[in-house]
Amino acid sequence: MAKTFEVTVELPTSLRDRLDEIAHTLHRPASWVVARAIENFVEIEDIKLALAEADAGNFASEAEVEAVFAKWRARGRDGN
Repeated sequence: MAKTFEVTVELPTSLRDRLDEIAHTLHRPASWVVARAIENFVEIEDIKLALAEADAGNFASEAEVEAVFAKWRARGRDGN
């Protein structure tokens, strides 16, 4: 099981009520719903950052890509 930590957040009661409704509908605790929401938020933000890097032209060079593939091909032969 992954290590966890506790977070305390103040929410408007209307959002808490909606969270409770979703948790009840999914037959899950509210903490599970909050964790999924945070995971989704972080994933979306990671995608936004990657798109911003791509828009700025920050791509790996062909040589960098080939070096990564060569490393993995070598690992496949060695079994490591």
